[in-house]
Amino acid sequence: MLIFASLNDLTSVLSKLDSAYEAYNTNYENQYPGYTADQLDAKDAQTGFDNLKTYKDFELLFPSYTSKRSVIYSTESTWITNNFTGTDPDDIDYFFDNGENAIFSNAYKLKVGNALYEMKVDGLYINGVLYTPGDTSPTTSCSDCCTNRRIVEFYQPPTDNTKKYKLKKSIYSIPWIGSVRAKIVSYKSGSGRKRVRSNLSLTLNAQVYGFSCQLGNSISIEKLNKKRRELKVINTAGPLSYYKTYKNETYSINVMNGTTEYLYLTW
Repeated sequence: MLIFASLNDLTSVLSKLDSAYEAYNTNYENQYPGYTADQLDAKDAQTGFDNLKTYKDFELLFPSYTSKRSVIYSTESTWITNNFTGTDPDDIDYFFDNGENAIFSNAYKLKVGNALYEMKVDGLYINGVLYTPGDTSPTTSCSDCCTNRRIVEFYQPPTDNTKKYKLKKSIYSIPWIGSVRAKIVSYKSGSGRKRVRSNLSLTLNAQVYGFSCQLGNSISIEKLNKKRRELKVINTAGPLSYYKTYKNETYSINVMNGTTEYLYLTW
């Protein structure tokens, strides 16, 4: 597993990973400004372009290291091959984030100093204790205003049977960030199933609170008109912050090749 000297070091690595990914993909796409999403897919096949290369390069810096990201990606490949059946990769993906999954081991563990961090379905455990900083109802006992919640919708556009999309929403409270995020992943369905580029736009609207669920803040962020296989938007509150939300107060507007679908975070 990876060991970080401090939370600041960890957040610095995550920031650099996100920046490297965005720069690498944007620089490549800017070489073909008039291409459609399908034409870019064809060009990817010709050039061998890998949109996840920056994460893989980071992982290769550590001999014998296996990241959770690589495990999730392998599980997804099998799931796609089996006509989207079998183990769903989102059943083992607790972040919906390539950067965070890259720094966690295949057992979903890392260290900060001498502290062992382990991600589980109900949140992050530090030395075996669920991280709750003063919150008495962070996860399973929470019914109203909650953190550590996620939702996934496998969406088939009614007017296009050639593509399917995973729509994802989550809110988490972990020591390096309180975060709320949304994500779209695009797939070709039918023969030749795989991840493919689509014209994607994503808007995240959220009402977030501290652990007392008072004095909420409204958030709205977006990424528009990207020809990508996946698209993510995220809002973070910084180290040692805490995010909660009420049912249906956090939602995403997902636009896929002109089709719009709303996804509300509920439980």
